[in-house]
Amino acid sequence: MTDEFGRIVVQDHRVGTQGYSPRLSNGAQYDLNVKVVLNVDPAHADQLTNRGERSS
Repeated sequence: MTDEFGRIVVQDHRVGTQGYSPRLSNGAQYDLNVKVVLNVDPAHADQLTNRGERSS
């Protein structure tokens, strides 16, 4: 499921989950790794999230 911005929403995330493999309606599948934290200067965190990196 996606939100109003087209982002994939992960409901009921469990700590320790190392990744997700969502499959889109067009058949494309992506392997997404989960990071505990984004080790980056907060002023540049938006650059990482724009590349698809997320923290739990």
